[in-house]
Order: sequence, then structure tokens, then C-alpha cells
Amino acid sequence: MNGGQRQLPKEIERARQRFERWRKNRKKVTRIPERLWASAAEAARLHGVNPTAIALGLDYNHLKRRMRFAAGSTRRKKLKAPSFVELIVPPELRHLPECTIELENARGAKMKIHLQNVEMKDLAIWSQTFWSQPR
Repeated sequence: MNGGQRQLPKEIERARQRFERWRKNRKKVTRIPERLWASAAEAARLHGVNPTAIALGLDYNHLKRRMRFAAGSTRRKKLKAPSFVELIVPPELRHLPECTIELENARGAKMKIHLQNVEMKDLAIWSQTFWSQPR
């Protein structure tokens, strides 16, 4: 950039260089690759949609949709991430006098179990059955 122009943030500049290389080397009219959209969406998230769209020569509304899509897919991944809770019971205690367990799987199905005087192996079998239900 010239001394009279404001320097772009590094994320936008990197994305701009990638777009420039892609535009020089592409054959005919082709769609922008997902990896370039991802870098543009990340730059827009950090520095705003308008400055990023201008610097990269992209349509503002399309970049904004791509940015929302990227944010939504990240959020969905976080929601679907499995969690693990280990129930540690002393070996001499083969029965639980009373407990309530709530389970929720990736589909959003929920199961609440209230147990009295249950064997630990039965609890494991019920939980495993619930978790293994097809999505």
C-alpha cells in the first residue's frame, strides 16, 4: 500500500492476497473456493463486513450471509460436541440407594431417570441404550 493509504489489517490483507492469486490463476468463470470464503468470513468477523468486502472485491450481502453461515456451523458443532461425565462409585457399593440422572443426546432427545436401589451395571446399560439410538 502507498504511504497515503491506510494499511489493511493483517487478516484482510492475507485474504486479499489469496483472492488476488486465485483470480490471476483461475480458469474461466468459477466459483470462489470455500477456503477463500472462510478466510473472508474470518476477516469480516474480526474487522467488519463492509471494510472486508471492499478490500476483497466481494458483494457485501453475500459476505454477510457467508459470515453468518460460518458462525452458525461453528455454533452447531459446539452444540453437538459430545460430553462425558464419569460416575465414580466405590467398588464396594454395587447399588445406589437413590439417584436422578438426566441425559440429552445430539438429536435433542431427553431422558430423565429416577432410580432407587439400582445396580450400577443396569444404569450403564440404560444409558448406553439411550446414547446409541440412531440420529
